[in-house]
Amino acid sequence: MLGASVENKAIYNALKNNLLSYKGIKSRVVNGGDYFRRPGKQIVKIIFIGKTIRLALALNPDDYDYNVYHQKNRGAMKKYSDTPMFVKVQSLLGVRRAFKLIADLMEKEGVKMAKKPQYDDHLYNLTYYNNEE
Repeated sequence: MLGASVENKAIYNALKNNLLSYKGIKSRVVNGGDYFRRPGKQIVKIIFIGKTIRLALALNPDDYDYNVYHQKNRGAMKKYSDTPMFVKVQSLLGVRRAFKLIADLMEKEGVKMAKKPQYDDHLYNLTYYNNEE
């Protein structure tokens, strides 16, 4: 994550800030990306694969138009059984579509927005934390 391009860092920060603006959503950074949970359930993963950010969501991919989201169903893989909808996020349009999917997911889960999303540079905080150790 730390070696990502400026555009990918901005996309990552926008997605993470949006997700953390919902009540009860907690983040856990792991080697493969960033996992988001609500109590008792994993609902979103932000994953870096190569130079691309991918979003795995706990939504049914068949409920969404493929021509709009270009989603894949990864539910057969054990790693993505909780979050089967797999979407690439590569541009500003992709970020807006990801926000729409996140809003649909939170509505389905019954989670309300706690606050208006604010900008916070999570990668800078991660870099600072790693340099302290």
